[in-house]
Amino acid sequence: MFEFLFRKRVNITREKRNVSNLALGVASIMLLTTLSQIGVVLLLSFIAPAVLESAGGPLLINAVCMYGIAMPLSLVFFRQCDVEPIKKQQKLGFGTMMAAIVVCYFLSLVGSILGELTNELMSATIGTLASNPVEDAVSELSLFTILLYMVILAPIFEEIFFRRVVIDRLRRYGDLPAILISGLVFGAIHGNFSQFFYAAFIGVIYGAIYIYTGRLRYSIILHMVFNFIGGFYPSLIAELFNGRIPEYLTETVAAENPLGYALAILYNLFMYACLIALIPSAIHLYRKLKLSKKNRVKLNAEQCRAVVWNNGGFWVSVGFLVAFFALSLL
Repeated sequence: MFEFLFRKRVNITREKRNVSNLALGVASIMLLTTLSQIGVVLLLSFIAPAVLESAGGPLLINAVCMYGIAMPLSLVFFRQCDVEPIKKQQKLGFGTMMAAIVVCYFLSLVGSILGELTNELMSATIGTLASNPVEDAVSELSLFTILLYMVILAPIFEEIFFRRVVIDRLRRYGDLPAILISGLVFGAIHGNFSQFFYAAFIGVIYGAIYIYTGRLRYSIILHMVFNFIGGFYPSLIAELFNGRIPEYLTETVAAENPLGYALAILYNLFMYACLIALIPSAIHLYRKLKLSKKNRVKLNAEQCRAVVWNNGGFWVSVGFLVAFFALSLL
């Protein structure tokens, strides 16, 4: 009856500022990346046009602009948010890591299918042909560039920001909301439907592992392994087959290209193994990655409406994200 007397009073103004700065920080990464890309492209067109014409040029420009310019500048917003760091430090066993890889691989397949279906639906609605920017970019890159950017740089920078920076600022509202929202943010920051769903799904797994262990290295390693399996390894097989992987792996293919055949067979075996191990892996992760149900700030429906839905900074950020997704379809 008198429970309300013992509840900690929620500072609506403070929480509204936190949410606004967090949302603006995320949106600023996309906006600053785009603006800096325009500036760098204009500069290079005068001093080094060969970089723009090279296969890895656009990816290099994107990496410099996002990781070297946009993310550091976005800290102007993130630093104004209250932080709830993870104090516990736990190890993640080999079995749990393998289970996470299996679940992430399955979620990536489901997310990719949802992304393609969404692209087809949007294309039919607006009358344009939406392409997969990842496939378009990767098909023109060298293996070294893919390894450097996708397997090394992207996991390090993205985990630092979308796990440590974002989750540490969301944990005050609870571990589960922090994980789910950071996953959605991770998907949205990619700016296209081809990557949104699977990035959001696996982002949830990365976030759960980060919160459970309190150590960023585990999510970075998992991110690296996933990008190696999903990006570098298929590109290596494609290069061995001169860009045209045979539809059927016959004895003739094995005789003509034994290394490419062996790597393709291993990839297929890995895929089947993941499907077989999916259910026990999912059960293991569910039981292992136990989340805290405590949260420093509890918002009721009215407070949530005031902090989030009546927040100008939140809606400005949503507007930016919608605009970037719309541009990806044109």
